Amino acid sequence: MGGNLGAKHAQLAPPLVSTWQRRQLGSKANRNTPKQWQTDLLFHDRKKYWDEEYVRSLEDQIALLTSLSLNSSDQPSVSVDPHLMPFLDLPAPLSSSPALMLPLDTEFDTSRFSSALCEFASLDWNVKYSSNKSTPGFQFTGSVGRFSIPFRKTLPTFEEVPASSLSETATGRPEPLTIATALDADLKSHLKDVFLNHINSYYRFVNPQWLMFTDVFPENDTVLQFMYSAIFAVASHISSRTGPTITECLLDHAEKMAMECCREHLCLPVTQTLLILAWYKHTILATAHGYMYHYMSIGLSTHLGVLDQRFTMAAEVNIQDMSPTITTLWALFVTDRVATPTLGFKSSIPWDITKIPRYISTVTVDETDVTDLTFEAHCRLLELQQQHLDAIYAFDFQTRPPAERLSAFCHASSALTLFRSQIDPRLLITRTSTPHTAQLVFWIYYHCAILNLHRPFISPRSAPLLPGHDPASSFTACSAAADAITKLASQLPVNEHTGAIKVPPYIVYCVMRAATVQGINMLGPDARARAKAASQYRACRMSLCGMAKTWPVPGLEILEFLQEVMRKWDLHAIMGELIWGKCGIWAISRTLTDVMKVREMAQLRSTLLQDSVRG
Repeated sequence: MGGNLGAKHAQLAPPLVSTWQRRQLGSKANRNTPKQWQTDLLFHDRKKYWDEEYVRSLEDQIALLTSLSLNSSDQPSVSVDPHLMPFLDLPAPLSSSPALMLPLDTEFDTSRFSSALCEFASLDWNVKYSSNKSTPGFQFTGSVGRFSIPFRKTLPTFEEVPASSLSETATGRPEPLTIATALDADLKSHLKDVFLNHINSYYRFVNPQWLMFTDVFPENDTVLQFMYSAIFAVASHISSRTGPTITECLLDHAEKMAMECCREHLCLPVTQTLLILAWYKHTILATAHGYMYHYMSIGLSTHLGVLDQRFTMAAEVNIQDMSPTITTLWALFVTDRVATPTLGFKSSIPWDITKIPRYISTVTVDETDVTDLTFEAHCRLLELQQQHLDAIYAFDFQTRPPAERLSAFCHASSALTLFRSQIDPRLLITRTSTPHTAQLVFWIYYHCAILNLHRPFISPRSAPLLPGHDPASSFTACSAAADAITKLASQLPVNEHTGAIKVPPYIVYCVMRAATVQGINMLGPDARARAKAASQYRACRMSLCGMAKTWPVPGLEILEFLQEVMRKWDLHAIMGELIWGKCGIWAISRTLTDVMKVREMAQLRSTLLQDSVRG
């Protein structure tokens, strides 16, 4: 009887088959296989995908929302946004759970970690370059919100430039118009593509169709000559096919025509060209001349009909007819917000941005692409930042009542949460799809906004600013945002020949903030977290090296600033030995060698695949 029972079990149990046999379950040879066996085999063959970083980010978000909800419930006088109400019934924060507590390092230096937290969280954190022999280098002092501009340039009292040098420069430089007309058609087409793909797609300075109708430099049209000179100048700055001479000559020619065009030609192309010059002077060259062109463009914007009643009565407005004007106004708003990446300063635009039709309404459904969606989302995020984050970074924030400060923080947090839930699904990044560069840029800036929200409240000394708020939850949010920025920045496309990463300049500041947070985590109490932060810091540095090859002025300044931060916080022992590379950028020699080996292997693999396909 026992033998019969064993035989019966043998018939019911699924057979032991190989992986190849399991794949053949649906073939003709295995159609007689019982369905129960097929289900069991297929079920046991499946493997779940486990992403530790994704799970950790979800835990951080739950801990953050739990902390915000509990803090809001402890303050009955503060009005909490309805979008935060579902989180009020969550359990205690995950960071306080014993199961999630990581082992502490006995050699943890509390003073260094606390000092770094206070310096990064301080609202008065700015970077000044001191020439004092006793305390040389960068110092953490300055005005509100300017922590993200580590430039050491200051305006002199009088411009001390010898007249001889000016005459030599003027005589030794060729005529700009001669250079512009001497550019061959292929180079002009290349410069147009560089401007449209790597600059205009993020700022919407000009309509691409305005650059497609002619391949020659407009010698007889003053306005178009003004626009083309500025476009060719900024495009040649990041192009590998042109030198600095062409850039300087074309830029000088555009600047000489600026006043004439403002006086005699009040039109959209002049306003847009002034925006290009303001952005180039502000962000790329870090000079004060950017403010001049910036306010000139703002002055001309009052003549664009933005205060007309037609904009307030959407039913009577033909959006397509007003498309160039609406796009120019949003481009001016974006430039005003990101050309100088500061927080806490009110916009200098004299019109109400909420009364302007959305940019996405000017684009037809058939012509909408990912760059249009990202620009629209970026405008909404900057508008949210102006309404909520600037209030936290304002000069009078610390003097407001505690309940009002906590209310501003909760409303800003809930506004970001609501904004995240309303993002177009086409902008979401999945594991199976290859993200567009514009998507990566947008999500980097979004996580940087989260970092900006929590930065003032990560230090224990900032606890009186928000009574009942846990600074650890804000630091957790900053760390999660920094990790997300690091991961997204590592996915940005890199030029195989030059190693340059072509993204808008404001992404340089976002990666810099993420690198600074990683530096703080390198001083934290957990040894494993310090090792991970060091690896993340190296990844940020590698990304900044690639961006510095595209935008040398802000990129190199920020890399030097990070080096000073490492010295100030004494991070060299964790990071290892650093060398000064030929490009003038600090880099990790071993990491660079490994990256070069990987790229060589990838290039060799692609060559072999192409040869095999051809064969």
